[in-house]
Amino acid sequence: MKVHLIKEYIEKYKTFLDSETPYYEAYKWECVSNFQEHWNLGAEDLRTMYKQSLSSIYSAKLWNGSKNSPKSVMLKYFKTNPEFARDAFRDLFNEELEVILRMDRFSYHCDQLLPELIKFDRKADRHYHDDFRILSVYLALKYPQKYCVFDYKPFKKMMVKLETQDVPAEFEIGRFFKLMQGLYKILIKDKELLEIHAKKIEGEEFYKEPCMMLVHDFYWCCNQDEYGIDKL
Repeated sequence: MKVHLIKEYIEKYKTFLDSETPYYEAYKWECVSNFQEHWNLGAEDLRTMYKQSLSSIYSAKLWNGSKNSPKSVMLKYFKTNPEFARDAFRDLFNEELEVILRMDRFSYHCDQLLPELIKFDRKADRHYHDDFRILSVYLALKYPQKYCVFDYKPFKKMMVKLETQDVPAEFEIGRFFKLMQGLYKILIKDKELLEIHAKKIEGEEFYKEPCMMLVHDFYWCCNQDEYGIDKL
């Protein structure tokens, strides 16, 4: 990534945030706040805890909705085998292990739970947790200062615009997180950007602590034609 291009896009991003253009992405900070408030793997009623943690008054876009989605399947897993599902999340959130190993293992655990679910729901045919994106959502909600949501297409487009010579492949999730952590450090050095963005999430429902959703917002918004950021 070329620093002067990053700074150029940061200025475009600030112009967008400071404009009258509707800002539809604030929901991500509400989702983080809600998850931080409700997530508790020690809860007796894991299904209710999970449902409360992955809810939003604005949008369910992060977890692809409530029906035929990762959330809908996981709710069924917490009903059919709550202890196995509990252990799967404990493994996923174990920061002592490499992130790619944890993500692969979590997907494998979901594979193991699927046959049991099919016994109760013959229409069930997939669990949707073989996708790095939804696993990155869990990580970003749990550890918002360390992980960023993985949306590969807009990420790759941004890397090309920033003239990155060696763009990570879609399976190189570890490299993605490291690059986004580096980009986040650059973003938070811009105090004007932080002040402008803070005005977009002034409500009590929004997460106010340092949060790498800012990186996701940056690379996502800068690639959306509907916002016109790339044309500023």
